[in-house]
Amino acid sequence: QTEPLNLFRYHAFRECDVNEHPSMYEGAEKMTETDRKAIVQALQHERDKFEKRLDAYLKRYGISKLHTWTYWADA
Repeated sequence: QTEPLNLFRYHAFRECDVNEHPSMYEGAEKMTETDRKAIVQALQHERDKFEKRLDAYLKRYGISKLHTWTYWADA
């Protein structure tokens, strides 16, 4: 897509809350299948960008700069 998506305008509400207090959710509209697909597509795009950035980091630095640890929780 050439234009950025405005995905920050979506808020999740439970349908029972909307039915009980309709005045609080005035102007809210139900998400369409097109909206859902756009959100899923944007999420996949961001995941792909992150994996590309991660692969570039690992190619450049390897795992030498990664510090990991573990602990025994149920001792």
